[in-house]
Amino acid sequence: MSLWRFLLDSTTWVLVYKGEASAEPLDPFALNASMVGIVNSVPQNRTVLLKGLDGYFADAGFHTMEVLHQTPFGVDFLGAQPLMIINVISVRGAP
Repeated sequence: MSLWRFLLDSTTWVLVYKGEASAEPLDPFALNASMVGIVNSVPQNRTVLLKGLDGYFADAGFHTMEVLHQTPFGVDFLGAQPLMIINVISVRGAP
């Protein structure tokens, strides 16, 4: 995730929940590793690498990942990305 020219004291994070994009999702959770805080009035760019996400998705199926940005003026929705989570377990054994 690349973030460009964020101003003021702000925090940006990723919110994930099961199902399609919704204004009121059920059981959303914030990815703590995605939190980016900027405590400066100079425009800043940041790149956030989201790794090891498989531990966050216990259920297979359709999920939504949203990027939110909070400033002293409120919380803004920056975008959403649909995700299809497929959990496959393969076991090979002797016949």
